[in-house]
Amino acid sequence: MNYNKLEEIRKVRKLSRQEMVDVVDISISTYKQNLSKKNMTIAVLERIASVLEVPITDFFTELKPNQEYKMSSEISWANEYNTNTLKNMNRLIESNDRVIALQDEKIEMLEMKLAVFELGKDLSKDDG
Repeated sequence: MNYNKLEEIRKVRKLSRQEMVDVVDISISTYKQNLSKKNMTIAVLERIASVLEVPITDFFTELKPNQEYKMSSEISWANEYNTNTLKNMNRLIESNDRVIALQDEKIEMLEMKLAVFELGKDLSKDDG
């Protein structure tokens, strides 16, 4: 496994480590630790390859000394588009998370109202 190549591809794709790990769903500290110890699971590598849009086998080939990972201009354009798409997707996810939190609060409020209503019903039965 060529961890330097993984990082080179990430840089060519113009993704920060934080952007990548957010999508891959691991912590930045876990990612850094895995890089330094050269210990990354295949499952994580598959998710990284998917985000970087490269075959996982690219991480297992060696770069020659002073060789950089190059992409065609078409792939570079696609990468820029995909990076923006990832950012937009992250914004959409954050927005959806806020909506879900508001809905959860509304449900909680309605459950409390129902509990008060049921308690009032039970008290009126006791009086009757």
